[in-house]
Amino acid sequence: MSRIGFQESKGFRALEASQEEQQDIIRVRAELECIAFEWSIMRSNVAWRSSVVAAHYALSEIEQKMSEDPLNAVLEWDDRNRAFHFALAGNCNSPKLLDIIATQYDLSRRYRLMAHANDRSLTSRARWVKNSAEEHEALKQATLEGNVSNGQEILKKHIRKATLHAVGAAPKENEA
Repeated sequence: MSRIGFQESKGFRALEASQEEQQDIIRVRAELECIAFEWSIMRSNVAWRSSVVAAHYALSEIEQKMSEDPLNAVLEWDDRNRAFHFALAGNCNSPKLLDIIATQYDLSRRYRLMAHANDRSLTSRARWVKNSAEEHEALKQATLEGNVSNGQEILKKHIRKATLHAVGAAPKENEA
């Protein structure tokens, strides 16, 4: 899935964002992160749980900044969000699975940042940050409790809702 197109005599250009591509990337990412989360829980240990807590702490710190200065904090937020999601998946003992998730995460970044940029309402942005922070807290708790099914349910909904307003309508419920 290339982000850059080339046309003879016209050069390179950024490709249009597509709702179908967005939904496919997010659906695949959500499913794969849920698998990695389950495998990580099955191998749970103090070091892994500590890494999840540490990544969550760093993320919650930037989420506070996001509520105060959303435009200037979004890139750092995305980096810390990535670190948190990879902490959740990081104990799965499958470098191949983590590589595929990394690709899907990076492909979905375009849509996450578009969603943030398209959200002009400060009230809506503040609600989005608050809801996201609550979901991250719930994911941390599911990790610490070893609750696979709850963690997967939260993770899937969290990933799927994050970019709903980037290029169009929300994915249909039966596409989970």
